[in-house]
Amino acid sequence: MDIIDEKRVQAYLEDDGTLCPYCGSQNIENGHFDSEGKCQQVECHECGMEWYDILELVGIGRVGLEVVPDDPEITKLRKVLQAILEKAEIVADNFDGEAKLAIEELNDIAFEVLSGVEKETA
Repeated sequence: MDIIDEKRVQAYLEDDGTLCPYCGSQNIENGHFDSEGKCQQVECHECGMEWYDILELVGIGRVGLEVVPDDPEITKLRKVLQAILEKAEIVADNFDGEAKLAIEELNDIAFEVLSGVEKETA
């Protein structure tokens, strides 16, 4: 059984788990998750070592959208667009007919803009 020191573990974590903590190879492959989804098996195809990445839920994202790096202007725009989406949903519930359709169209446009902002800044 090979033991790995804390320094190598820290380097692996800082590298986002992209290099083998034993030999430094990029030739690693993620395997299956444990039954609770808290660990994922990883194998290095260079040195043959196997280990588990310990996972932690830190947030969520919409399917199909990229994670956006922190940018004050983008954050401000995202908040404005999300507020528009929320208000449009509330207003749409209080109207019928053409007014409701117009509000729903504006809601769709705001969502598309928000989606585009998130994709472009990733």
